[in-house]
Amino acid sequence: MIGTRKKLVFRKYQAKDEKTFDRNSRDYDIFLQLMKAINVCNFEHAKLLLTSDIVNAQDASGATPIIAACRNCPRDKENEGIVFVDFLINKGAFLDVYDNSKKTAYDFAEINGLHNIKTHIALASNYQAIQQCF
Repeated sequence: MIGTRKKLVFRKYQAKDEKTFDRNSRDYDIFLQLMKAINVCNFEHAKLLLTSDIVNAQDASGATPIIAACRNCPRDKENEGIVFVDFLINKGAFLDVYDNSKKTAYDFAEINGLHNIKTHIALASNYQAIQQCF
């Protein structure tokens, strides 16, 4: 399994400088577990795994935890999804990050018909933009 692990990109808050995870690091393993939990919409488990060090990490597809949540959340779990998205935003998730297909969390929420999540991301994005002005 170790040989099949892919490169993960880690973006620090504010600085947005890139570095890669050490494949044998604890953060790398936690990030993989986090993304697995998000991919099956186990948001409560994902909350327990999330740390501020990996909230904006990207997997090989360029997905961050918030992108993965919006990409994989079905409509019938939107209520749980919005709580998790809010949790990620409060932890400092970047809302303007694109994955390898040039889509943001907002784009995936729109594609999947997650209207409440889409609105929440739009409001949070506007708030973050205003905060940067001051």
